[in-house]
Amino acid sequence: MLDISGDGSNNDGGLVTDMRTEALKERIAINGLPIMNDRPNPFGFPSEADLDQYYLHCVTGGPRTFVEVARNFEDFPRAVRKKLLQEVADLGPRSDVDTAAIALRDGVQLAQAKKPRGGDEDYTRFVRPGYEPGCDIGEKRSREFWQRRFGTSPD
Repeated sequence: MLDISGDGSNNDGGLVTDMRTEALKERIAINGLPIMNDRPNPFGFPSEADLDQYYLHCVTGGPRTFVEVARNFEDFPRAVRKKLLQEVADLGPRSDVDTAAIALRDGVQLAQAKKPRGGDEDYTRFVRPGYEPGCDIGEKRSREFWQRRFGTSPD
């Protein structure tokens, strides 16, 4: 199990979807804990009001994976505790919930994925495509920032 948390989309290094695919090929499931906030980052990238959706569609993957949302930085300890309880107590998503279903628990969005049937070992099929801005939105913003600021891209 791999746990990813953060307050913004990936903006450096390899593409998040490529890294997710590599982890899933190794049968490593990925849960997410986005920290929602309304402040722009130090480089001037805008806050991401749909960061929970980015995590749901671009970061997490694998059977019984989920997204636990921290509503802000102060809510992070609560979200971590809840995420850990779900993992340790195996209170993860039910197997009868569709991969695209999102349940509201305690006023926080929680994404759910199906448990594999039988000997299904292909974790790469447990992803949720369809993020409108594209899963490379953070990388695009980073390139645009470097282009505006220095007339070049870090690539």
